[in-house]
Amino acid sequence: MKIYVIGNLEITDLDQFLVYSRRVRELVAECGARFLVRGGDNYPIEGTWETHRLIVIEFPSREVYDRFYASQAYQDIIPVRQQSSRGSLVVVDGVPDVA
Repeated sequence: MKIYVIGNLEITDLDQFLVYSRRVRELVAECGARFLVRGGDNYPIEGTWETHRLIVIEFPSREVYDRFYASQAYQDIIPVRQQSSRGSLVVVDGVPDVA
């Protein structure tokens, strides 16, 4: 089953965040995952949302995501993201494949 990381990040230091962004794009691609959403215009249509930079990353499986997140390469850049942005990330199970 696919796994999705959904984030809503407010960038506080663009130069540092770009360092993180370049590296995370490489790591995501290396593990066979892909960005479905990475910034762009957004507008709430119902309810109240305080949106900033929305991201959605699709991982092929929970195992792939777990390896990605635990990898030393990703652990090394987490502090860069945390120091250059604030916000929330959530991991969500996708819809199970049905034959």
